[in-house]
Amino acid sequence: TSAYVDNQDVYFNEVDQTAPNLYRTATGFAPLRVRVERILVRGNSEPLLQEVRATHHGPVLPSDLYSVSAAIPETHIASMRWTALEPFDRTFAAGLALMRSRDITEAVAALRSYSAPAQNVILADKDGIAMVVAGRVPKRNPSHETQGRLPSAGWKPDNEWTGYLPYDSLPRSIDPPGGLVANANNRTSDAGFPGHIAFSWASPYRIRRLQDLLEERDFHTLDSFARIQTDAVSYVALGVFSRILEQVLFIDVPGAEAHRLRGTALELLQRWNGEMNQSRSEPLIFAAWMRHLTDRLMANWIGSEAGVGIPFRPMFLEQVFPKDGSESLWCDDQATKSTETCRFAALQALDRALEELSADYGSDIGEWTWGRAHAAVHRHIPLGFSGMIGAFFNIRHDYGGSNFTLSRASYSGTGDSPYAAVSGAGYRAIYDLANPERSRFIAATGQSGHFLSRHYDDMNAIWRSDQYLPMQMLPPKDIKRTVGTLYLYPQEG
Repeated sequence: TSAYVDNQDVYFNEVDQTAPNLYRTATGFAPLRVRVERILVRGNSEPLLQEVRATHHGPVLPSDLYSVSAAIPETHIASMRWTALEPFDRTFAAGLALMRSRDITEAVAALRSYSAPAQNVILADKDGIAMVVAGRVPKRNPSHETQGRLPSAGWKPDNEWTGYLPYDSLPRSIDPPGGLVANANNRTSDAGFPGHIAFSWASPYRIRRLQDLLEERDFHTLDSFARIQTDAVSYVALGVFSRILEQVLFIDVPGAEAHRLRGTALELLQRWNGEMNQSRSEPLIFAAWMRHLTDRLMANWIGSEAGVGIPFRPMFLEQVFPKDGSESLWCDDQATKSTETCRFAALQALDRALEELSADYGSDIGEWTWGRAHAAVHRHIPLGFSGMIGAFFNIRHDYGGSNFTLSRASYSGTGDSPYAAVSGAGYRAIYDLANPERSRFIAATGQSGHFLSRHYDDMNAIWRSDQYLPMQMLPPKDIKRTVGTLYLYPQEG
């Protein structure tokens, strides 16, 4: 899994207005490194020439990339330093050494030269288990003016990296007492700056759910691991959301300003078990409510433009709606003279959510389903982006799960389809190390990437129903049900 290591820094440097290829450094202005990439394009007689500029930190970023120009001063350029772009990189050699390792000790040693992208690597041999963070982690100067959180001045020595954290100091767990290692992109280190690994981690809800399911039984099977991989229970719904729900359930009879479906929605949510089931309406109401509540709270203090479309952040809501039920300043609408409570803010957001869902899915709340709003689209590259034609090549279906479930199917919370599933587990596997032939796998589409093949989408129904296929590792001649064999040959020259 991704280790979420903070291994990139963006720097800005002043450009000499009389000589655009000169940029400011700690010792004065220096020339940019410039090279021309030749890109061969089928059907063109001449290659496409692309100029690439670089500072001593790394490549210069186009000004329109991620709106980088808005984050740096005028007359400056932005460049990026990243561990994956460092001149000495033995990541591939580390990968080969890892595959040749005969036990955990050799595997941990092999990963010493691994660079990027940083990963939490889980290992097992016949005697034990382990998890190690592998990858270069920058060591920043304690006086770094932004600590790497924001673009920083590239000519100031304090903002430079001072090396890398030692590999042996990175987080690792070898044969832990509980007999379990697991990761869901969660925090692996509490070290502070500058010995930190990252400032930002995935929210802890998935790892909590994973640990609870792993600890439910003393011995796991292929079937129990399959249930864990496809589990769609949201600990956000059972945690901070349940607090919000408690605050608004036992209230006076709703006034005339309340949405007509408010009572029905609250009644459904009160009985909900927190599962992001594609066939249920409760997950959709929950997702829309939390989206509008986040927007409502953010717009109060940051401004209406900043508040619109901010992704749902449950850890932020945990601070606004603490366990003791105390009020938060975030809930008070700064545009009014009265003081609004968090209960008022929550109900206002619920009404806005119900108004949105009624407009999009009709007035019958029983017809609303999470899967309908949370559809997954597997796009053909490149034809799947071609308007009406794309629908012929793409694979689309309703799907459950969410950003915060083990069956991960993230949604952005923004744009015209805020709840559409935009990323998830395109491949799942359960490996039986004692008997590899009992292993299982499933891909989200099919074995073939060719849309005219009958194997283009024949795994999709199995994947979306949370089922698996046997992973047969024997040579084709030894497999009874072989349909065909695909041979890949390297191109000559």
